[in-house]
Amino acid sequence: QSMPLAVKSNRFHYLLFNSQNTIEILETNNIVVDSTLGFNSIPGFRNNTAYPFYLFDFNRYIISNVMEVPQVIMDASLFYDHYLGIKTIEKAIEVIDPLLLQVQQYGGILTLNWHNDSFLDITGNKIKMEVLERIFESFQNKGESLKIE
Repeated sequence: QSMPLAVKSNRFHYLLFNSQNTIEILETNNIVVDSTLGFNSIPGFRNNTAYPFYLFDFNRYIISNVMEVPQVIMDASLFYDHYLGIKTIEKAIEVIDPLLLQVQQYGGILTLNWHNDSFLDITGNKIKMEVLERIFESFQNKGESLKIE
């Protein structure tokens, strides 16, 4: 069944991206923005950039119509035990601060993947919310605008 509203952006669960067919699937479904290309296990610049770019379709050897807005930080990569397993706000800040500074220094876009269960008031989520607040404060203190979609 199709959605009554047009979906224009995407992020594949588990950050699964297959260079052989993902771009074709996105274009066929009129998706114009994707944020799948990020690391699962660590925060960082998987595409060596914090700038959006158009995906290259290696099957057709053309630049696609899909803009990638690369993920930089995912809550799971910071806090899940099978990734970095960070347990303190100090360690989380130590990991994310260099990324925030680079994005701010070069005027890039900080794309976050913060799962909805991180907002639940349960044990273990307090640090996730504190880190998210730290990210927001970092941009506000620099006079940067913050756009949330």
